[in-house]
Amino acid sequence: MEASVKTLFEYLGTDKINKIPVYHRNYDWNKEHCTQLFKDIVKTGQGDNTTSHFIGSIIIAIINANIGKPEHIIIDGQQRITSSFLFLKALYDCEKDDEYIKKFVNEATVNKQRRKDDILKLELQRKDNELLRRLFSKNPRFTQDEINSNIYQNYITFKRLIEYSEVDSEILENGFKRLKVVAISLQRNDSPQSIFETINSIGMKLRTYDLIRNYILMQDVENQEKLYENYWYKIEEFLQNQDLENFIYNFIILKTGKKSTPKNIYYKFKTYMISENISAEKILKDMLFYAEIYSNIIFANSKDEEIKQLLGYSKIYKLKVSFSVVLESYANYKRNIFTKKDLINILSIS
Repeated sequence: MEASVKTLFEYLGTDKINKIPVYHRNYDWNKEHCTQLFKDIVKTGQGDNTTSHFIGSIIIAIINANIGKPEHIIIDGQQRITSSFLFLKALYDCEKDDEYIKKFVNEATVNKQRRKDDILKLELQRKDNELLRRLFSKNPRFTQDEINSNIYQNYITFKRLIEYSEVDSEILENGFKRLKVVAISLQRNDSPQSIFETINSIGMKLRTYDLIRNYILMQDVENQEKLYENYWYKIEEFLQNQDLENFIYNFIILKTGKKSTPKNIYYKFKTYMISENISAEKILKDMLFYAEIYSNIIFANSKDEEIKQLLGYSKIYKLKVSFSVVLESYANYKRNIFTKKDLINILSIS
């Protein structure tokens, strides 16, 4: 790997696209993170010309370097880069009559050599990316869910901080231009998966499902976007956050037949895939099948009213059988191995 110290503005100022891979978690910085970044920008901008502020590292893998459209796959640094774009957009909107500020912001965020639909230098994951592009468009409209998102809320946070602080825009520009990062470029023999796990072990801990999503999709790099779209994205439509975490816990117990603790599930999952020689697509297909069933169980979703009355978190966890047994029983019912009577008998053990 190769490392160099540069300002964030220098890093963003080139023509490459910063792309967040599908195996990354979504953008999840909050108001406190953004407020601290804003304070750092102001403090740095108010210092003399020698003042700078280090905000962390950016680890990238470069692709398409030889065909005129270089892209940086961000292994680490998503939160800082995304938040920087939101700060710059807020500054742009607060200083619409300042042509110098508009030029400064566009230089960092817009790739003028790209087609209109590829104009931003940052490409996030699916829904976040759609929202970010709309935020940077003219006269955007947002749904209530989008307004509640971290992307939109942090943009509003930066905008309010700029307006209420009454700090001169030149100070904000100078402060941003003096933010420094260590840009680390991976070489062909460097393992993004190993580096990703190392970063997680020493930094902000990822959720188990983030680690598992990363591990699965890194097993088939060539097809990882298709696998994400066809399987993982659909899994997250059924289950999110703690529900998804609980599902994976019960899924691996069901598959291995062995109990475990939540903190060991990631390593149990990796061992299961390796020992059974399971492909990324096969495990994702299996997980999608069980995720829909798990969702039906905990949210009491069934067309059969008699079965529906026996479902739901509170009822299932009162049973004397484990959740993994209930999960497999419902799966067998879906496969027509169990009859309705068989399933009701399992759901009635109290």
